[in-house]
Amino acid sequence: MEFTLGFDRVTCRRCGDPERILGVACASCGAKAAPSEVNVQVQQRRQAVELAKPETVDRPGPPVDLPPLALAAPTIWARQGEELEALVSAVAGIAAARKGAAGELGESLAGIAETQGLLERYGARRPLVSQLASLRGRSAALAAIAAAYLEALTAETPLAAQKAAGRAQREIDRAVESIDRYEGLQAAGRALEGDGELAGTVERLISVLLAQHAGSSIPEVDDAGRRRLAEVTGGEAAATAGVTFLAQELSASVYLDSATWAATLAATARAIATNREGFAAAFADARIRDDFQRASSLWTEAYAQATLLTRAGATSEGVVRQLVKLYGTLVEDLVAPLGSLMLVGTSSSTREYARLMRLDATEVARLAHEAPELAGIFRRVEKGYRHAASHGGHAYRLNGNFVEFSLRSFSNTVHWEELFDDVLALTEMVAGIHLALDNALLLRGYTDHRPTDLGLYQPSTEALVRFGLEAHGISLESLRLEGDRMELEVVGGGPPTFAIAAASLALAPAHVDVVSVAHQWGTDARHLEVDRQAVHDHADAETEGFLWQTVVGCRVARVDGAPWLTEGRLRAAVAAIGWDALSAEDLARTRQLKQLRAWAFEAKDPAAEELLNETIRALRLSDVGSLKASRTWREWLRAGELELP
Repeated sequence: MEFTLGFDRVTCRRCGDPERILGVACASCGAKAAPSEVNVQVQQRRQAVELAKPETVDRPGPPVDLPPLALAAPTIWARQGEELEALVSAVAGIAAARKGAAGELGESLAGIAETQGLLERYGARRPLVSQLASLRGRSAALAAIAAAYLEALTAETPLAAQKAAGRAQREIDRAVESIDRYEGLQAAGRALEGDGELAGTVERLISVLLAQHAGSSIPEVDDAGRRRLAEVTGGEAAATAGVTFLAQELSASVYLDSATWAATLAATARAIATNREGFAAAFADARIRDDFQRASSLWTEAYAQATLLTRAGATSEGVVRQLVKLYGTLVEDLVAPLGSLMLVGTSSSTREYARLMRLDATEVARLAHEAPELAGIFRRVEKGYRHAASHGGHAYRLNGNFVEFSLRSFSNTVHWEELFDDVLALTEMVAGIHLALDNALLLRGYTDHRPTDLGLYQPSTEALVRFGLEAHGISLESLRLEGDRMELEVVGGGPPTFAIAAASLALAPAHVDVVSVAHQWGTDARHLEVDRQAVHDHADAETEGFLWQTVVGCRVARVDGAPWLTEGRLRAAVAAIGWDALSAEDLARTRQLKQLRAWAFEAKDPAAEELLNETIRALRLSDVGSLKASRTWREWLRAGELELP
């Protein structure tokens, strides 16, 4: 925002500066102003600001009964935007000496203070912790903007006013950032919840995650996540754990208390690192890994339910019932096995894992919560919620905004928002612990602790392939699974089509052995086919250098029904590998040369066989000079482009 402030000016009697600000010392020579000098324009603005102080404005107080934040947040957000517009208008009005501007400024300041006070009355409860933080941050920015503008309006000199106005602009920029964060949270929440279909929860999570990392492949997203995971935990991050981290971080930022989730994750990782031997022994137990795998499947189910429950907004009997059931599921199926594993790994219990698992789940939770080695990890589990879940709906009922629990062992009344917060807090705790353990297991080389299929929540092969291709600007037109074959039609991007096939095959079900890709880009088109073993051979060849890996990829691929490494390309490969070996006088390349000779024999190319024989002989005799002088190398290098199809 730009506005002009007027200042009365006089000519300095000492130095003659015609622009001395009335009422202050001369900026040129330092001559002091006379005591009788009054800068009328400054005085008028100061009087206007004094009249505009919030305590002089008569406004009704905030409501006694707070509406649920889920319902109030959109209204508060819109009101904050109106408050900023009103503030800017009033400040500009005072700068222009507009009649009534002081009253407008007073209303604006009072509104900002009222909204800030209203937001302070709300407790930070999940799933609206991040939204509340954004709303409070925006209100704080508005208050800071107002303070800076008031300082500018009452400044004695243009320089002081400019400095204050600059600070106001920086606060406006900060407010814009809070707008972006808030709107990003809202958009992510809508995308994660989608149409409310439970089975599509994981697909939606992956879709939102990749959209936030547009242009990156899944491995690149995983690398970014691994860097963030290492930052949070201070330790090493395993391959594939990065995607899991980013998915949890996204969910935590939308629905949970992201700071508490990160602290739980870090504390769990530290406990594992401090007790390496204990966890190494625990991870080696096949039963523990099997229980962890089952817990992982149940965790996906619990996450899906928690996500969709947030769509409910204002509660109902049905929402309360699902919340109580979810709490029971988290305690029985997740806190019990994860808590037992953490107790065993840190030697916090003299009981073996199997004995701990035979205890009541709330007892395991209590032991984990009270163990000094697990401080800051396990929160106290409310036994009443867990028992209510096992007793059914007659053990609790919704009465207005409160849930009344009536069991012999537990009788209490809690606000439904508190119940929601307790359930999501337990979800948050389980998420952090599970991720730290999953990463630790992966780092030790285990993979059998992860579910191979998420059942109802398993993203379809088509969805996974589409996600992977769209990150590179490639559109999946169709995908068909037939027996051990997967057939794709894709448009966009460009060569190598081999990379599309390899990446898609990595996402295919285990029974798929062959991938066929019909690829069109611009006016060009290609049909490539490759099997799983061929893709593995190409990947394994990386250890022998990029050139040889490219040759292997050309060898294993079939394009438009024919081998890719034939005729000119085969001779280009012979020339490239042969010349490279001769130039380095590297006898170790003999294995590659012999493999090429076998392929030349299959292709019925005796000239290529002969050149390879001469190359092997020259390397063995350490006499490469005369052969390197042959014109054949240059001619054959031009015979065909040696690149992946």
